[in-house]
Amino acid sequence: MDDLRNEHWGTDLAEIQYQLRIWMDYNFPKEHSANRLLAVIEEVGELADYEFHANSMALPPRREPMALSFMLRAIGLGRDAHARLKQLQGIRDGGMLRKEDPTEADGMDAIGDIALCLMGYCIKRGWSFDRILADTWKQVRQRDWVQYPKNGRTE
Repeated sequence: MDDLRNEHWGTDLAEIQYQLRIWMDYNFPKEHSANRLLAVIEEVGELADYEFHANSMALPPRREPMALSFMLRAIGLGRDAHARLKQLQGIRDGGMLRKEDPTEADGMDAIGDIALCLMGYCIKRGWSFDRILADTWKQVRQRDWVQYPKNGRTE
């Protein structure tokens, strides 16, 4: 895991959440928490679009028609969520997503946008994103699905 560390290692998520709150209050002062979930759906759709195009010839989606179906539905939902969210926010004339094939940079941008959208949802709910992430990781890291394939802990 050490190879995943980079110049951003130790980024203060609480500080990012604080700055995001200021940005959201300025740009979308009356936005409801549900809009942040629409934004998550939009960004998951963008990530699914990237994954679909990046691995369109890979074997797993071709051998897994249900997985491919879910991915295509996620792309469609993302596009619909994008249009509706922009209408609700009154920006970009409710414009549609870009038409060109997504790049790896677009995929990484979608990951960051998803995290920021979830952080924004936490702001609207009065929750601490970094605390939720830390508490959830504490639970997840205790699971051993290799040794206990039924529930990750005892069987």
